[in-house]
Amino acid sequence: MEAIQPSFAPVNICYACSDSYTPYLGVSLYSLLRNANPKRLYDILVLHREIQASNRVMIRRIARRYPNVKLRFVNLNRYDEALRSDLGSYYTIETNYRLFLLSELFASYRRMIYLDTDTVVTGDISRLFDIPLEGCALGAAPDVGVQILKHTKRAVFCGNMPYNITDYVKQVLHLPGTDGYFNAGVLLLDLAACRELVTFEQVCRTLHSNQLYYNDQDVLNILFHEHVKLLDVSWNYTNNIAMERRDPERQALVAPYLRDNYSVVHYISANKPWNAEVPLGELYHKYQNEKEAYENGKK
Repeated sequence: MEAIQPSFAPVNICYACSDSYTPYLGVSLYSLLRNANPKRLYDILVLHREIQASNRVMIRRIARRYPNVKLRFVNLNRYDEALRSDLGSYYTIETNYRLFLLSELFASYRRMIYLDTDTVVTGDISRLFDIPLEGCALGAAPDVGVQILKHTKRAVFCGNMPYNITDYVKQVLHLPGTDGYFNAGVLLLDLAACRELVTFEQVCRTLHSNQLYYNDQDVLNILFHEHVKLLDVSWNYTNNIAMERRDPERQALVAPYLRDNYSVVHYISANKPWNAEVPLGELYHKYQNEKEAYENGKK
């Protein structure tokens, strides 16, 4: 593997994206750059395996508006056999690509933000990049959905075996409990510290050791549960928080996580703002409309 070199000394940001998700990546990227500190430099990588040339042009056109941004596509198709797993019908291979950040491909990077494509960034992303990790290998927000699952009868599965979420976390992931379980849709990574703790071979072995319900997110929780700084949920404000807030009987479950101001909104689950009416979907459509106006020369 030939290491990917940083372009300059910027805020480093990484997405992983399939071809079919490039329209949503475009909205996330537009929102990120729209709200980013213009005095900072941004080195943005898009990890992929098959994004069509026309879609790459569309994404580059968004970044080209900003002279302080360098955007590159990194095709990992020839390497991805190592990260193939039983993904089920909901996930694609690209969901595991964030794990490549722990490989020698990115040995030249010290610090990196990872973002899922089903996000909109409403605050200055450089503020996340500057958060001190205080000796931890990564920063991530608690997974509110997992905390909600503790109070429902819904099962998660390891292979064909159903578990309640607490037993799954303890018996399958061998973690002490759900309280420190984090969502991997927004990550602040000290890549040098991560590589000191684990090898990429360990990452791959962990991925293939079980039929993990949350795939690469479970892998990261297994490997780094003792080395994570839990960030405020405003950096990964999952829209299920807003959904549960509407239910008087369930408000108490999400009360500790309610925020009036948030910097990254994350649309989890199969229902997304582009295929359903979802909580906080109006933010996605706001940036989608702005992006389309820009592309049509109206902004």
